[in-house]
Amino acid sequence: MNVSGTRSSAHTLCVGVARCLEGSDCVLDASCGECSGVACTRILSNNMDDNKDIALTCLPYDTRGYRTPQLEEDGCRQVGDRQICICYSHDYCNSTYHRQLMGLSCVLLLINLLNVL
Repeated sequence: MNVSGTRSSAHTLCVGVARCLEGSDCVLDASCGECSGVACTRILSNNMDDNKDIALTCLPYDTRGYRTPQLEEDGCRQVGDRQICICYSHDYCNSTYHRQLMGLSCVLLLINLLNVL
């Protein structure tokens, strides 16, 4: 068994836990799961009929050329009647339940790795 490869996989799995785009609104046919960019944005707008519209967009890889202060900060903010979220991790759409499950999975995986060593 390749222990260093397993450690690398565990690190990637645990670091990729969702940070800002959570909720059941990220349905399979309207998610950023197939995003081929550096980040994903989600804009939630409330319209006059009390409905919510969600727009999901990938930011292109060219945005990596900018220094960090020039990019929008990771996380969500409210602008008027819109909530705008930007996430630079690769786990763009997760529910709170999924995040808790991933956290528990990471802990169990790390315990198993320590037992193997």
